[in-house]
Amino acid sequence: MLQHLLYVLSAKQLEPTQKSMERLHATITENNSSFSTTYRLSHRFLGNLELEITLLTDLDGVSPHMRQHPVDLLVY
Repeated sequence: MLQHLLYVLSAKQLEPTQKSMERLHATITENNSSFSTTYRLSHRFLGNLELEITLLTDLDGVSPHMRQHPVDLLVY
């Protein structure tokens, strides 16, 4: 089951969060922009759950993103 997470963060938090995604062996997807990066994460502790995690650094981009993409959980 695929779940979509939108994680809104500051530009200062972006690099450490991206490094965390790398440590979890998340893969970067193709739908990335200058303000967002999307990862696909399947982890052994998640069972059959797969996460699509979008990291968004532009606060003004939250509403447009939510209009165009499904979001199951918004982390702000």
